[in-house]
Order: sequence, then C-alpha cells, then structure tokens
Amino acid sequence: MPAQHTKPALEKINQATVDFNKAFSDAIPKFLPIVKDIIKDLGWDDVDLMDLRFPGLTYNREWFKHKRAVDGQELIPDIKFKGHPLPLPQIFLNEARLSAFAISLYLAGRLACIPSAKPGSLKLLVLDDVLVGIDQSNRLPVLQVLATRFSDWQIVLLTHDRVWFEMAKFYLQESGKWLTIEMFEHIDPLGNSRPSVRPENTDPIANNIALSRKFLAEKHFPAAAVHTRIAFELSLKKFCSKHRVPVPYHSDPRKLTTEDFLTAVESYLSSKGNAALDPKIKTVKMFRKVVLNPFSHSTPVNLAELEISQATDAVEEMHTGFQALKK
Repeated sequence: MPAQHTKPALEKINQATVDFNKAFSDAIPKFLPIVKDIIKDLGWDDVDLMDLRFPGLTYNREWFKHKRAVDGQELIPDIKFKGHPLPLPQIFLNEARLSAFAISLYLAGRLACIPSAKPGSLKLLVLDDVLVGIDQSNRLPVLQVLATRFSDWQIVLLTHDRVWFEMAKFYLQESGKWLTIEMFEHIDPLGNSRPSVRPENTDPIANNIALSRKFLAEKHFPAAAVHTRIAFELSLKKFCSKHRVPVPYHSDPRKLTTEDFLTAVESYLSSKGNAALDPKIKTVKMFRKVVLNPFSHSTPVNLAELEISQATDAVEEMHTGFQALKK
C-alpha cells in the first residue's frame, strides 16, 4: 500500500488490483475441477463444490494509514450437501469436512501452478500439521492423494502428533521414498535448549528391532523386550493389511489382541498351503508367554538377555519371511 496518496501511487496500486483480479478470475475455471476431484479423492462424495466466487480486490483509500487495506480478499464457495445448497457451509459442515475442503483448495492451488513452472523445477509442498482438524480415519485419504497427485513432488510433512506420526510412517514405508526424522528439545550441559535430530528408517518394524538391540546392548532388558513386542505386533498387522487377511470383528479395533492377528495369519498361511513360514512362527510363539507378553514388562519378571536376543532374532526372521511372501 502506498505511503502517500499521490496520483502515480494510486494508479499503480489500482492497476495491480485490476491485473490480479483478471488473472485470478481466469484461473478459477482451471482450478475448480481439480478441487472437485480432490474432494472426491478424500471420500466426501456427499459434498459438491458448484462454484467459487471471487468478488475482486479493491483498494481502501482511508485517510489514516492504519485503516488502509485491500478489500475483497475472499473466495466464496457455492456448496451443495447431498444436493441441498449450503448458504453457510461453515455452520453446517463438521470440522473434518471443512478441514478437508480447505486442504483440497490448497492442494488444488499448488497443482494449478504447475504449468507456470519451468521444466525440471523443484516442486515443493510443505504441510505443517494441517491435518490436526481431521480425525484419524480421514487422514489416510490425504496420504493417498499425496501419493497419486504429488508423486514427483518434494513433500515435507510436519506434525507434533505422535499417533499420526506413527500412522503416517507405517503407511508411507511401502513406497520407499520417504525419510522420517524425529526432533526433540535437548538441554546441553550449560542449560541451553537445542534441537536434537534423530533420523530413522521409515520402516517402524526395523526401527523397533534396532531399538530393541540398542537397549539390549545397554542392559535395559524390559525396554528391549517392549520394542521386540511392538515389532512383532506391527509385523502381524502389516501382513494382514498387505494380504487382506480377515481378522475377528470388534466394535473397538483397539481391543483386537495380538493373538487374534497371529491366529488369522496362521489360518491364512494354512489355507494357502504355505508351510515355509511355520518354523519361524513356531519359534516366535515359544517366546509369547514371556518376552512377547505385554504383561511381562509391567510385572517383576526376570527377563534373560539371551531370551530377548533370541526373541528379537525370531521376530526379524518372521518379518523377513512375511516380506518375501508374494500377494
């Protein structure tokens, strides 16, 4: 905004608003279909984006400098929900749908800018906890959109949500294109706060096996056993997900036990006539009562170093066997 309302200054800012209004209005017809497609990709089939209205920017020529502003910075969506117009979608739609709509606008805007980029230019997308307003079940479709529509982009996904971090890491490991990094606050000997960066393998199963061996070497036996058990559970769940192995239904998925997944895996392998993994699974089951039992880490059970080491090796061999098995 001009410091003084001279004629040249006013002409310059007025022309800038005219140019912007034309360029933005021309972009909406190209931008709108991408938004609509992404909304569908996110699973919101009951929400239809009919149009995006842009009133246009105008310069507010107030006398006092602190009141001067560019008005009209609005993009007004015409939305229908199950065929019914929503004059005030921000009141009717829940937070998950509103967040998904906002994300769709942002992602579509980034994609719409691609034609103006030079060939070979870096296409960078940074998402800093933009999924905080979406529940866990609706976050995976966002990752799927990133995988399909932004496959050749450099993506930085930031979060402070531990559950979402583990969930995204588990989902993204299959592509082999992601690197996960954890950052913590570290207090140095002088009392200064410094960032501490801990890079990781994207594969959480490999990470937990590595952590188990690290704690085992440091003689922290209960901690080592915990990470071996986590690797065991994740390996079973990943196998069930990859091969679409049916598991018992429970209204609360958190109440599905490791035994449920193990039984389902054994039943699946038996139905396929695959006996090669039987010895590996039997070896793991030997450690089920002690090392791989969650209650063994909260009660005064004596965990032997050799038992934990053998259990970790057995889980790793089972996981390697799972990975080698084709769909």
